[in-house]
Amino acid sequence: MIGASIAKSIVNWITNGLVDKILDGWNAYLRKEISEAEFESRVRISAQETAAKVEESWAQAARESIKAVHASLAVSPTLQRAWAAVLFLQVAVLVWYQIGAPAFKVITGVPWPDPGVTLEWAYVLVGSQLGIGTLIFRK
Repeated sequence: MIGASIAKSIVNWITNGLVDKILDGWNAYLRKEISEAEFESRVRISAQETAAKVEESWAQAARESIKAVHASLAVSPTLQRAWAAVLFLQVAVLVWYQIGAPAFKVITGVPWPDPGVTLEWAYVLVGSQLGIGTLIFRK
């Protein structure tokens, strides 16, 4: 019985009470206290509330992570140089594929080879270095 209690506590903590809300609604539905439509409505509302809480916690974690990185950058010249090198190299890749590669094709008539996922990684690296990840979250 103690194991079930511990498991229930862990599931409740992980799901932020979503499972308890669903089980309470299910029990009320089985006792004919609410209709099936009301049960589905409760489940939908509970899921939306839980998703909003999870999204907010991810946003908070991202903000704290970026603050920690920027605090490290502020005091370390080595990290500052590495940060700048990666940023400028990736911006150079992006500029080349947006301006240089088309110009190369116009001048030579031969297309520049396909970069594959290089451009996607360049955008991701530049975006992450500029802290765009926190803007993905709604709040």
